[in-house]
Amino acid sequence: MKQETWGIILITIGVLGLAAAAGLRFIDGYLVPGDLPAVAMFLFLIGLVFYFPDLLKEDTAGAGSSMRVAVLMVVSVFVLLTLKAGWAVSNLEELKIDQSWAWLIGVTLGAKTAQSFAEAWSRKGRAQN
Repeated sequence: MKQETWGIILITIGVLGLAAAAGLRFIDGYLVPGDLPAVAMFLFLIGLVFYFPDLLKEDTAGAGSSMRVAVLMVVSVFVLLTLKAGWAVSNLEELKIDQSWAWLIGVTLGAKTAQSFAEAWSRKGRAQN
């Protein structure tokens, strides 16, 4: 099977899983744990990577970018933990997430910004030579 086909399959499973978790939430007395929507979101995100592989490639050479993969994984972990923790709460006051995650996201995105500037500077230097 082609890579894009796997992407469509994973995206579909992810969307159906999120829809099922949302639908089950409206059944009286049935509280869906955050595991189902978190796994569904993970499958959706991996499906996007399979369907759009250019998201993880560098702009210049078309090779895979390890920094983009790292940023995707760190942001994905934050999204999944927030989704899992927040799925069963009824208001924002009940949602408790460790504040150190904000530092981790900031450092990751800051590193990505620094890497982008370094790549642009390197390309500019090579173009002038």
